[in-house]
Amino acid sequence: MRMTTRTHQTTLSLKASSRAGFTLVEIMVSLVIISLVGVSIVAAFTAAAAVHKRDLDNKDAAQQIERDIASDQESDAQGEVALHVGDYTINGTYDTYTEGSRSYSVIDPEESIPEPVILDGEVAYTSTYTVPRTGQYKLEVWGAAGGAGGYGESAASLINVPGGAGGYSYGTVTLQKGEVLYLHAGGMGKTGTNYNAVAGGENGGGACVQEVSSSNHSHLRHGSGGGASDIRIGTDNLYARVIVAGGGGGTSGAGNDQYGKQGGAGGGLSGKSAPDFDSNRTGGKGGTGSSGGAKGIMTGTNTPETGHMPGSFGSGGTSGTNDNVWSPGAGGGGWYGGGAGVAGTSGGGGSGWLYTEANFSSWNNASDKPNWLLNPAYYLTDADTYDGTWTAIPNPRNDDVTMIGMAGEGYVRITFVG
Repeated sequence: MRMTTRTHQTTLSLKASSRAGFTLVEIMVSLVIISLVGVSIVAAFTAAAAVHKRDLDNKDAAQQIERDIASDQESDAQGEVALHVGDYTINGTYDTYTEGSRSYSVIDPEESIPEPVILDGEVAYTSTYTVPRTGQYKLEVWGAAGGAGGYGESAASLINVPGGAGGYSYGTVTLQKGEVLYLHAGGMGKTGTNYNAVAGGENGGGACVQEVSSSNHSHLRHGSGGGASDIRIGTDNLYARVIVAGGGGGTSGAGNDQYGKQGGAGGGLSGKSAPDFDSNRTGGKGGTGSSGGAKGIMTGTNTPETGHMPGSFGSGGTSGTNDNVWSPGAGGGGWYGGGAGVAGTSGGGGSGWLYTEANFSSWNNASDKPNWLLNPAYYLTDADTYDGTWTAIPNPRNDDVTMIGMAGEGYVRITFVG
C-alpha cells in the first residue's frame, strides 16, 4: 500500500515537469527569431539615420554653395565648389541644378570674370565678340549723330548747325559660351559742301546726293544721316539685331541767310521728326517700330524735289535733288531709318529697338517680320531705349558725366554681369 502511493506521486511529478519546460529545439528556434527581429530593427534605425544624415549633408552643401557663390560675387575670389544631391554631383562646371524653387549655379574656378568689351566708332565701326563664358551680359549701344548743315559764304565764315543726336539703348541677355556676336558702331553723318554728294554714316545713315549747281546758293551745306549702332547674335544680318540705337538725321542748308534746322534725333522706339521749314516744306519723319519715316513734302509754287526717299528697314532715306537747291538733310539709320528732308528741311532720326516679347509682338510689318532670325531665348530684360533729346544719356567715353544725346560717332559696350 505504501508502495502504490509513492509510485503515483512520482508519476504526477513527471507530468508536471514536462508541461513547465522547453525542449532544446524550441529554445533554439526562439533565439533565431529574436535575433532576426533585432537585426531588422537595427537595420531600420540605421537606414533612417543614413537618410537623415544625407538630407542634412545636402542641406549643408546647398547652403555652402550659396555662401561660396555670394562670396565670389562679393570679392571675385573663386574657389572650387561641389554640390551633391541624390545621384548628381556638380563640380567645377557651368551647370545649374534645380530642386523645386531653388537653383544652384556652380562656378568654374579656372575661369575669370570677362572684361567689358567695347567698339568705339572713333576707332572702328565693326567687330565680332565670342562669348567667353555662359552668363548674363548687359548690352549698351549709342547711335551716331547726323551730319551738320548750314550756311556760309566761305569756309572761314561757315556756320554749321549740328545734325540730330544719336540715341541710347540698353538691356540684359543670357548668352552661352562660344556664341558669336557681331557689333556695329554707327558712323557720324558727313557735311556736303558746294552741292557735292556725300555718303551717309556707317551702318545705315542716308546719303546726300549731288545738288544742281547754282551760283547764288554755293554757300549751302547739307548733312547726311548718322548710322545706327547695334548688336547681332549668331549671324551678321539686320534680322538678327537684338538691340539698336538709332542715328540722328542730317541737317539741311537753307537760303536767305538761314542756317538750317537741326535733323531729328535718333533712338527711342520712334525716332524724332525734323522740323518743318515753313508751311510748304515739311521735314523728314522719324522711323518707328514697324516702318521707315516718311520723306519730307514740298507743296505750293516751289519746284518739287525729286529722288528723296523715306526710311526703310535699317536705313535712312537718301536726300534728293531740285533746281531750287536748298540742300536737304538725309535720314538717320536705325531699326527703321528716318525719312529724308525736302529742300531746306532736315532728315528724321532712325528708331531704336529692343528685342523683348512685347516689342516683338507689336512689330507689325508683313514684309520684314517673317525674316526674323532670333528665338525667344534672346529676349532682353531690364531694357530701355532713349532718343537723343534725353538729357541724361550715359557718356561712354567719360563715365563720370552724362550728356544730351550722342554728338559724335557711335559706340557699343558689352559687360558681363553674372
